[in-house]
Amino acid sequence: MSRRAKFLLLTPLFLLLGIVVVYVFVSWHPANPLRFRVVDASLPSLWQYHEDTQITVAVENVTSTPIYLRYLTLPSPPWVPGTRKVCGSVVSREQHRHRVGAQGNYLLVPAHSTIHVAGLVMNERLEDARAGRLRASYTWMSRLKYRCSTFSEWCGRRVPQKLSRYLPRPSHGVDECPLEATVP
Repeated sequence: MSRRAKFLLLTPLFLLLGIVVVYVFVSWHPANPLRFRVVDASLPSLWQYHEDTQITVAVENVTSTPIYLRYLTLPSPPWVPGTRKVCGSVVSREQHRHRVGAQGNYLLVPAHSTIHVAGLVMNERLEDARAGRLRASYTWMSRLKYRCSTFSEWCGRRVPQKLSRYLPRPSHGVDECPLEATVP
């Protein structure tokens, strides 16, 4: 086979390989992919906790890849001494509409879209949440990383235990951003 024929056959192969590498690079771990906004903070509580108020939080995905949200917590502000470490949260197991994954432990936020979820916030921090003075800390995975994690767990259950520890386990992304204020 001539050099020219080899070149013409290998060029499309390397181009396709390059496209796959770029896709994995871009979608594996996008930077700070979610934004959070308090939509409604006047809902009657459906929970058993009396010191917490139920709120509705809009979760916006600003990236071009779907995101699996695991946890969203609202750490207590540093200017409030002597309170719990977390003043609010959204737990994926409590949502019924957007739940995905094993035992529904993740919320799927499609690319470039917004979902509304229920959460809790301490009564003392409710005005801070409405005013946008709180920060949201969240744990997440991109779709590609989630699929790799699921596949790794599946393989881990099927191979001998001595080999399962050598399987890669993609880690969750942990980011923090402001909990945006309620729009009047």
